[in-house]
Amino acid sequence: MVSLSDITEMNRKTFPLAQIASWIDHTCLKAGAHETVLNDMRAVRRVCLKQYVVLKVILETALLTDNEIITACRLAADADVDYVKASTGFGPGGATIEHVALMKSALRGTGVRIKAPGGIRSLQTALDMIRAGADRIGTSSGVRILGEAGLSGKRQGTESNDESH
Repeated sequence: MVSLSDITEMNRKTFPLAQIASWIDHTCLKAGAHETVLNDMRAVRRVCLKQYVVLKVILETALLTDNEIITACRLAADADVDYVKASTGFGPGGATIEHVALMKSALRGTGVRIKAPGGIRSLQTALDMIRAGADRIGTSSGVRILGEAGLSGKRQGTESNDESH
């Protein structure tokens, strides 16, 4: 059987990256096999440290209870990951303000940062996520959000005839 760390190592050799996103093992987390979850994250972290790669662990919080989110965050902190990511943005639900706040509370003082992706389509939502504790947001609406903030979203020296920017 190929392990998560084996796959990560193969991917690193094939596709050198500045960052890796790895999913938490929901089955083990929900079964209470926390040591297995922690060991998985630590194995991926070791590979990332060797290559100076940022590690983001995806929780997919819409699939977890509040207690599971807290446990997952604490395990991620114990594994010394760089970021916990609330969701992929493609799961059953994106990041919620409540989940980001819960993650922030669980991670306070650890140095682990939070990325909140999925469903962030307005400046207000982006600001709410940041206020709740997100260090980064993930959005496909960056140009729209910049426009709401009074910024064009265009690079200096470029022009666009598209008024939607």
